Amino acid sequence: LMLMDRYPEFRFFSSQPVLYQMFKEECPDLYERLKERVKEGRWEAEGAMWTEADCNLSSGESLVRQIVVGKKFFKEEFGADNRILWLPAVFGYSAALPQILKKSGVDYFVTTKITWNDTNRMPYDAFRWEGLDGTEVLTYFITTQEKTKEPTVNYCTYVGFAEPKMVAGTAARFAQKGMTDEVLMPYGWGDGGGGPSREFIENIRRMRYGIPTCPKTEIGGALEFLRKFEKKAAADGKFPRWSGELYLEYHRGTYTSAANNKKNNRRSEYLLMNAEWLSVAEGVLLSGKYPKAALDKNWEIVLHNQFHDILPGSSIKEVYEQCDVEYAAVKEEVGALVKNALEHIAFSVKTQGGYVVFNPHSFVNSGYVQTENGVFYAENVPAKGYKVILPAAAENVPVCRGKTLSNEYYDVVFDDTYHIVSLYDKRAAREVLKAPAGLIAYEDYPYDYDAWELSDYYRDKPWKVEDVLRAEPVSEGERCGMRVTYRFGDSSIEQTTWIYARSPRIDMDFDVDWREEHIMLKNEFPVDIRADYATYDVQFGAAKRTAHNNTSWDTAMFEVCAHKFVDYAEYGYGVSLMSDCKYGYSVKNGVMTVSLLKCATFPNPDSDKGRHTFRCSLLPHIGDYREAGVLRQAYDLNVPMAAVRVGRQNGALGESYSLAAVKEEGVVLETIKRAEESGDIVCRAYEAFGRRTRARITLGFAAKKVYLCNLLEENEREIPLDGKTFAAEFRPFEIHTFKIER
Repeated sequence: LMLMDRYPEFRFFSSQPVLYQMFKEECPDLYERLKERVKEGRWEAEGAMWTEADCNLSSGESLVRQIVVGKKFFKEEFGADNRILWLPAVFGYSAALPQILKKSGVDYFVTTKITWNDTNRMPYDAFRWEGLDGTEVLTYFITTQEKTKEPTVNYCTYVGFAEPKMVAGTAARFAQKGMTDEVLMPYGWGDGGGGPSREFIENIRRMRYGIPTCPKTEIGGALEFLRKFEKKAAADGKFPRWSGELYLEYHRGTYTSAANNKKNNRRSEYLLMNAEWLSVAEGVLLSGKYPKAALDKNWEIVLHNQFHDILPGSSIKEVYEQCDVEYAAVKEEVGALVKNALEHIAFSVKTQGGYVVFNPHSFVNSGYVQTENGVFYAENVPAKGYKVILPAAAENVPVCRGKTLSNEYYDVVFDDTYHIVSLYDKRAAREVLKAPAGLIAYEDYPYDYDAWELSDYYRDKPWKVEDVLRAEPVSEGERCGMRVTYRFGDSSIEQTTWIYARSPRIDMDFDVDWREEHIMLKNEFPVDIRADYATYDVQFGAAKRTAHNNTSWDTAMFEVCAHKFVDYAEYGYGVSLMSDCKYGYSVKNGVMTVSLLKCATFPNPDSDKGRHTFRCSLLPHIGDYREAGVLRQAYDLNVPMAAVRVGRQNGALGESYSLAAVKEEGVVLETIKRAEESGDIVCRAYEAFGRRTRARITLGFAAKKVYLCNLLEENEREIPLDGKTFAAEFRPFEIHTFKIER
């Protein structure tokens, strides 16, 4: 603000509403001066997201909320309609983003970080980025680097100094010179600095008149530059296109570092989504009040902690101490909303007694429900609804004989170190493994950026986790397993491998007391599958990635990000590897791995030390993963059904109910909430299998009208309503948002 008083031409750009909110609370007088500069057009309040969020680990719904909450703040505070997603330093970008941006009214995407690739150089610095569903968004890479006598290099920086050598280097590095004679160069002290200095502005004044070998400079706004650039480049018809994710060949350790923080993020995302649909159901069935203020407040906490050093695990220790406090508060407050809604509905059901089982998913679900008394099987629980279940025992329960677990699906055989040496699929009459499977530890000393990085040579120094302290068979109703405790260094790892009477999933529960440093712990499964590609669950869809190392691009993707599962399949048979809170995966040369712990020492010397509990699962299957119900199992693993025990009671509700259901397989209705600006009900669904389909959505309540909306919940067109059912066409991986008037 001082510089703006001194230099009439000076303009400033700042993203992230969360920072504006803090500034507003702590410096209200200065904030009013800031608002005046925004009105003048000299302060550019842009960026779209609530915070510059990590785009690998945040869920699809979280990415939507980042923009919905971020744009709403800028609109209400400044009257600004954000058109740029500004993420200079984020560690890779999901292929779901172009569609999310376009359906949120965001036209441009700006970053720097992909130029940090350690192996391959992106061929373009400006291009139309095509996402999973085919949606395109204009993408621009900041190309700031110093001009030297040597050729330009991969690395560009988001910390630009307004000096001739950097101005010249920025122009020299820009690859598509045929598209424009102007480039964008943000400048100022970054990474904790204070933005531009007087020296930089004085330099710009001088360079404006021309310096030999240096382009002339002009101060302007980011949005006006991008609009001008798009118009010129489009007129020349020279826009290249990049299809699929923007994978950063760097910072691969961020998929795993600070494991408990990542677990808290995923638990909080699904807890909030559960609270939303249950609160809607409670309102529909029992006129319950929707707790919008509490939900909004807790969403903002979760979104804040998705900042691209917090969630990736690359912040200092004090950050995670604060995160633990905040996530605990989310768990307590939102958990209470969920518990109250479950009990209010359950105790209002007319029944002779049993368990009221709640299914959070948009498909009819059958599976095991965990209670304080163990697990029981619940069959055909309605979508986004409930059903009274009287548990009944299975006819054939799994058994443990020596070092072998057996059920109707598999024989699982352990060796003396309790690694799995044989997994025989009885349905397909074939062996699943080609070598023993189990825990492997690797020495992890990356080139640089300890918590951020995973260097490919980590595989050169492996240790099999094999020091068995004790092992015992365990049995619990319709499941049995093998519980093994390992010692590794100063740490202990308890792993319980479960098989079930009525589920083909093999669950592995871990309880780890971890005391190591610079160790990457992985769970590895060498499977007897021959295929060139594996399928990874990502936000609002699935991405195919190579399972070989033919090219430098393939080799560089030795560790990748996925959410609920990765599937590796040949024609007619495959294996899925799932987890309830892990993100780092790899499928190369027939070996499927999930990364469990990383334990860097910088910038947090105690990263990952302490207790960790989590679950990984293996699901061999006949046929394609879409036909085999892998997505359903992965959702059930991450958001299991809940049960409330009830006695004989004379309530007003029936013994089963569905708030909303999708008939077509592969269309997932993930979100049901109240609208941002009204009491209408909003449903968000996506096509998960990559095919065109017409989906029919049936509501459990009367509706007056249904509208197809954008992600900002702005109506686009009315959809015909047939009683309580409406239909919509989905393109492959398309997201649809519906607003329902009651």
